[in-house]
Amino acid sequence: MNVQKEIDRLIAQRAAEWFEIYRTGDVEKYPAAMAWLSESPRHMAEFLEIARRYSATRQILQGDPFDIETLLKNARPGVRPLRESAASAPEPRPRATRSVSWRWAAGLAAAALVVVTFGVWKGVDSFSSRQQYATRVGEQRIVPLSDGSVVTLNTDSRIDVRMGKHQRDIALYGEAIFKVAHENARPFLVHTGHTTVRAVGTQFNVYGRPDGSTTVAVLEGKVQVSAAAEGHDAPGAGHSAFERLEISASMALAAGEVARVERSGVIRRDENVDVESAVAWRQRRLVFDRTPLEEIVPEFNRYGRNLRLRLVDVPASAYHYTGNFDADDPRSLALLLSEERGLEVEERDGEIAIHGVASP
Repeated sequence: MNVQKEIDRLIAQRAAEWFEIYRTGDVEKYPAAMAWLSESPRHMAEFLEIARRYSATRQILQGDPFDIETLLKNARPGVRPLRESAASAPEPRPRATRSVSWRWAAGLAAAALVVVTFGVWKGVDSFSSRQQYATRVGEQRIVPLSDGSVVTLNTDSRIDVRMGKHQRDIALYGEAIFKVAHENARPFLVHTGHTTVRAVGTQFNVYGRPDGSTTVAVLEGKVQVSAAAEGHDAPGAGHSAFERLEISASMALAAGEVARVERSGVIRRDENVDVESAVAWRQRRLVFDRTPLEEIVPEFNRYGRNLRLRLVDVPASAYHYTGNFDADDPRSLALLLSEERGLEVEERDGEIAIHGVASP
């Protein structure tokens, strides 16, 4: 086999893989992709050739991909030229070598513009800012956003933030309180599995539950809750959380109201839950109202770093509890359950096992 042909094939294949990463918005791999692009002008040439064929980037790369002046002229406001790296900085060298270095810097600028181009979501809006924020198990975090909004992330949660000219989009995995900066011309959208919450300036809590349902509680102002049509999969199972899905139901919520969106797309106001209970997690409290045990245990486990609860052979919907618990004290629940007929509690090796015991 011709060695050079095999090298060319591998470079082209790798360039296609990195291009797909940028196209699909896998932001965690962006630094590795840019590092690979920076290794060689050949890497960038292959990457930009693939980008040239894609409709979203064809216009910006219609000229010579290494024509730095054309690339910068076509760049959108706010996109700055890349500073020359140490590898491309001008040094006292022969003129031809400096020319290659300049074209390499141009290639890096072109690659950067390709990345910017992929800020376009489904051709709807151009996003000038994209960030991710996350919390570990047991951790809570306050995140200020670039528009002046503030997000309080609950334990084991993540948000993907896209700030655009026409709207602000947040994909939520877990639970958070959103205090939204008021902007009439740029609505604030929070997306979970099948649910979109739309606000302009307000404060509300959203919890995308592990079972695929979503709970929305409004502290201030009003929001519009929309549910996707039945049959759509949740994010991570075939589509992005930012996709526009067919709406099957919609409901307006005002301050003090709570609603739950089921996986089926049905939206129901929850008259049994008050807003303060829904956001008690800010004080690391868990409030339950006739809640089945199989829903209580996962809530405690969201906070427990060193001690986990596990149900063993406990019948579904057999036990319901009402109470206010310390989220960091699963033993308080275990103590309550140890007094329950039909249950046995055993703590061992950082775990509390709750066993269902058949009646004699």
